[in-house]
Amino acid sequence: MAGRVAPAFKDFDAEARKGVAGRGPSCTFKLAGKTWSVRSRDDVPFSMIQRLIAAAGNPQETAIEVGPFFEAVIVPAQVEAFMVMLRAPDSKVTLAILTPIITFVFGSLTGRPTVPPVRSSTGRSTTRAKSAGGSSSRATTRRASTG
Repeated sequence: MAGRVAPAFKDFDAEARKGVAGRGPSCTFKLAGKTWSVRSRDDVPFSMIQRLIAAAGNPQETAIEVGPFFEAVIVPAQVEAFMVMLRAPDSKVTLAILTPIITFVFGSLTGRPTVPPVRSSTGRSTTRAKSAGGSSSRATTRRASTG
């Protein structure tokens, strides 16, 4: 048949295999006097990222996912030491300390650092329904009302 185009194809398995050599950690962070390395984003199971996203709106579920999250993202050679530090009865590491670390690591893994949104103005808009020129600036609104 003339004009028939073959369907598009891309071998994502081959792409993933090409990226394996020479991958380093996604990021590192310091906690409890030690520097911890995070696995390459290509080595972290998507299911772990998905579980953390799903738990994001629920503080109890988020707390439950903290341990599994770090087990999945810390480089294998450091996982055991990290979990011992995290679960030690006298550990000074709290959820308040871990929350920004989770945000940092998550942003590094997804390539989308999470940044708090910029706060908008708390003032009211001064645009009047019959505003001349459609400007919301006070000066223009004043000029329009005074002639």
